[in-house]
Amino acid sequence: PAFNVAFCIDTSGSMGSRQLEIALSELQHLQKADDDITIHVIECDAEVGRQYTIGPTDKIEYELTGRGGPTFDPALIKAQELKPDICFYYTDGYAPAPQRHNRVSCPMVWLIAPGGQVCDEAWGFTLEMVDQ
Repeated sequence: PAFNVAFCIDTSGSMGSRQLEIALSELQHLQKADDDITIHVIECDAEVGRQYTIGPTDKIEYELTGRGGPTFDPALIKAQELKPDICFYYTDGYAPAPQRHNRVSCPMVWLIAPGGQVCDEAWGFTLEMVDQ
């Protein structure tokens, strides 16, 4: 089976450089998870700054866009359009919970950056990341 994944990265000003490094590291790990994976990377602060698609061996963009105010809705709207099998959102959680109508219909996983907070306890799975 082929895997179609949305990987949203919170690039708002509240995300520190180490938190963003961890996000890109997690993206690298996900990229190596399967030979038949397609990952739609969505960088977002108050709006989608950049979106690109990678496979298992493609180059990750390390120069991130954004650094403005945070909101989850624009990235989730974009993810809905892509119809992924699963959606990951790497964030520090410092933004209002997404609007109900912007939630993706696939499984949702919140990857909470070290020092972050849970952003939406009512929807999705939450994994609190550790800096190692």
